[in-house]
Amino acid sequence: MTEIHASRKYARWPARVLLALPLGMAFGAYAQSQVVSISIAGTLNKGHVEAMRSAIQKMRGEPLPTGLIIIVDSPGGDGRAAIEMGRMARVHNAHIFVRGTCRSACTFLFAGGVYRDARAFDIGIHRARITRPVPGGGEVDVDLAANPQARELLDIAEGEARDYLAEMGVPRLFEAMQKTPASQMRLLRTDEAKELGLLGFDAAYLERQFDKTRPRYGFSRERLLERASHVRDRCEQELNDPSKFVACYRPAILAD
Repeated sequence: MTEIHASRKYARWPARVLLALPLGMAFGAYAQSQVVSISIAGTLNKGHVEAMRSAIQKMRGEPLPTGLIIIVDSPGGDGRAAIEMGRMARVHNAHIFVRGTCRSACTFLFAGGVYRDARAFDIGIHRARITRPVPGGGEVDVDLAANPQARELLDIAEGEARDYLAEMGVPRLFEAMQKTPASQMRLLRTDEAKELGLLGFDAAYLERQFDKTRPRYGFSRERLLERASHVRDRCEQELNDPSKFVACYRPAILAD
């Protein structure tokens, strides 16, 4: 999961693995034929939220197979920002692909996709913790037993995370996070990510989308799932270029 800074007035959850990295962000967006492709990299923060919101405004309608593709490579960041982005992703039926890594708070964004794709060990999870800054830079854990306010802050943040992941249809992900100490990072195998419901189509979305896809393209649900499962293999080399990935993705799903 993520960390929470006790010095904030709200629960901000930067990833433990980012403590030695400069705070920065990378964000790129490409729009073509009503489809918006967004590339998100670095420490997730409020700047990413605003950039994503601005890019989504370029969407027009809901082209098949999707009008929003998100390519993410992030070791974590602000948990609340990630949740806000995840909710935007879900509202706009985003298909999300991990290029590189998606750990800690990034998993909240990833969970928001209605279709999710990642390789083995791309996804990293752990439980939250409370930290405080120290003179000269860096952070240390807050002693929860000696700080009831910090304990309360952690409880609130964990409650928000639990509710959000249930809302996204992956409640077991929160349970898995809670079983992983905050000082560790559990990298998920493909079978583990599938068991947690993190890979492939969100079930409710698939029901709705298949009703749209079947009359227009005339193939079965099984064929749709099979095509989607091979998109990564066909379009892997294009993940570094959102425009090229859009051009590859649509025919990979829909064309014979």
